[in-house]
Amino acid sequence: MDDTGARVNGRQCYSQILCNPHYTAFQTTTHKDRLSIIRLVLGPHALQFEFNDEAFKLLQIFNLSIEIISYLKKNCAELVLSEEELDKYLRLLPTRNKSIKTIYRRIKEASGIAWYHNQKDWPVIDILLTDDAPQFDHIAHNHALCWIHAGRSLKKLHPLSPAIQGLLYRKIQSFWEYYHLLAEFKERPLTEKGNVLEQRFDEIFNVKTGYNALDEKLKVIYRNKGKLLQVHSNPQIPLHNNESELGARVQVRKRDVSLHTVTPKGTKAQDTFLSLKETARKLGVNFFEYVYDRITKKGRIERLGVTVLRKAGFRINNDYSGRCYPSNLVWVI
Repeated sequence: MDDTGARVNGRQCYSQILCNPHYTAFQTTTHKDRLSIIRLVLGPHALQFEFNDEAFKLLQIFNLSIEIISYLKKNCAELVLSEEELDKYLRLLPTRNKSIKTIYRRIKEASGIAWYHNQKDWPVIDILLTDDAPQFDHIAHNHALCWIHAGRSLKKLHPLSPAIQGLLYRKIQSFWEYYHLLAEFKERPLTEKGNVLEQRFDEIFNVKTGYNALDEKLKVIYRNKGKLLQVHSNPQIPLHNNESELGARVQVRKRDVSLHTVTPKGTKAQDTFLSLKETARKLGVNFFEYVYDRITKKGRIERLGVTVLRKAGFRINNDYSGRCYPSNLVWVI
């Protein structure tokens, strides 16, 4: 998953790109926060807010005060609320913090994520592959990070000393050598090899080089070890986020031509047709023939959603209507 800027009637919005090897979906949102992403992946289902154990753990991770958490435990514990109902409780929060809007957002994110993970009507994303932007944290069961983005952080360093330049060059070489070892592991995921790779990760990234700027970058990479090494337990996922970045480029090219959309209907139409075009391309379907087939109502070309499921290995009955969604379909985004 990735996002890029999109303007709607002059207002700054964001195009969210959700994809896997078989489809790409675009949706324009007014914000790029966790709530926007949850609403996106929920499809037609309305977001609700649940104050269970997971919600209160997330509130602690988000560094909310004990006073606020105690208030929510006393008044909202085990409740499932609509956004309108939750707002009534939020207006009575015992705080004079100037960052009250941020506090409101964090509470909604924590309880929204908790409800999303606990609901049974819509499958929760199993694996989410993204860059290191914070809005992607805690959404899926498993969060994988893009190795290309991690490598870019090292290339941004520009030391002046020849000795430090050599040190950085060798570390970047080690980074990409390790990347290629992971790519080989994906082809033949042997347990013994995975253990060796995990040890090698520590040797490369859990070190002090003496170059403080580089050490800070390595510290971030090492902190994200679990997310970067998701490929060990899920060798089917890619090591990079290029699929969604290519989708972002499509949106950027459209923005270069059209500048912005004006109305909500126009924005929805643009999102829909970009999604159809990119998904048809991935499925090997001629987009113009597909549109012509729908306009003429000939129905000779299968629904793209059904084709996606076939490509993903699901058996589809001839009477499949597309109204249901297999709960065990993994989204690698």
